[in-house]
Amino acid sequence: MPIAPTWSKRRRNHGTDLWDNPEFRGRIGLYQIGNAGALLFLRLAAKLYGSGDMDIDTAFTKLKELAPFTQASWSGEVSTSLMRGDIAIAPVDWTEILTLQDKGAPVEIVVPEEGVLAYEQSFNIVKSGASKDDAHAYINYHDQCQMFRRTWRRCSTHRR
Repeated sequence: MPIAPTWSKRRRNHGTDLWDNPEFRGRIGLYQIGNAGALLFLRLAAKLYGSGDMDIDTAFTKLKELAPFTQASWSGEVSTSLMRGDIAIAPVDWTEILTLQDKGAPVEIVVPEEGVLAYEQSFNIVKSGASKDDAHAYINYHDQCQMFRRTWRRCSTHRR
């Protein structure tokens, strides 16, 4: 699930840099820290302004510079604020915005020059699925990646 800056077309400003555009001051929406999207945003800030995507101390310092900002616990809250024009820009989960665009919502995804960060929220194999071997191979591929080994194995119910 990628997270990307998303505009409210009702209050479109120019530029995507949350830190350098004074028009965004007080008009930014962010996930509360308990949401996985907040971690992705912190890692992106760390990558852009720190020594790498795990420089979370620098990311928190940069986050403080954005205050005041609206916080929401899930994508639906952020996207609703964007649609109403309560906020001008927010890093939002891409699938949420695509779904809203399909319904005609006045929101637009902006892909920053630096790219976006994404993660897999869960891996599931449908019991009645036709390609179970391929599904297991896909999950096993991710299981071999270093970034998943540290966290996924601790809570995985995958047994194949």
